[in-house]
Amino acid sequence: MAQSLLPHEQFGEHCTAWCRYRDAVLDREPEWTDVARITASFQCLADARRLRVVRQSGYINNEELPYLEDHYQTVRILDANGAVVLTLGGYVHGDDVAMGRWDERYLEATEVVDEQHIRIELMVGAECLPDYPEFWDEHGKPVDFSDPYGESTFASFSICIRREDVVDEFHREPQWERYEQNSKERARIRCNVIREELMKNRWCTKRVVEFFEAGGKDIECM
Repeated sequence: MAQSLLPHEQFGEHCTAWCRYRDAVLDREPEWTDVARITASFQCLADARRLRVVRQSGYINNEELPYLEDHYQTVRILDANGAVVLTLGGYVHGDDVAMGRWDERYLEATEVVDEQHIRIELMVGAECLPDYPEFWDEHGKPVDFSDPYGESTFASFSICIRREDVVDEFHREPQWERYEQNSKERARIRCNVIREELMKNRWCTKRVVEFFEAGGKDIECM
């Protein structure tokens, strides 16, 4: 049997919360048994501060297709010591985004719950989940969200999570504009290095003294 992702000492509390979250999802969607189980597991992990989510959305790094969009999440699950034990990911292709605005409906959807918490759609790939008890179905097998027709790229789960556990990187401008901005910044940094070296060389103490001695000028006239 695979070891639970949550600490053993929290097992009783975890099970109570898990059942509560599962029943809440089943009340809304009674036919979604597997979704209810996995939503409950992710919510328990979020409550235990064992989830870290990065949401990235917008124009991707593609020089040949600068207007191509992509949207994806990286979900990291931590152990009791804060080390990453699992990394999951879900994504939406640019064509799907253009057709259904799934970036807004899923990946970027954010509901403010209170000052510390937000509700988001957690996205993972449409595939078989890792072999941990938190991701098992009622028969003790990992839940498999794979689409037999290959049309779905992700599964989503509505969870409440602390704000600081979610990092958003949403890019609105086309990639080529960011290229231009980055190029200008690199040029500025290079010029500053040359300017500093030039000033050190031209205004070194020896050269300044020789200049005033040769011209008979007073240093206070600078």
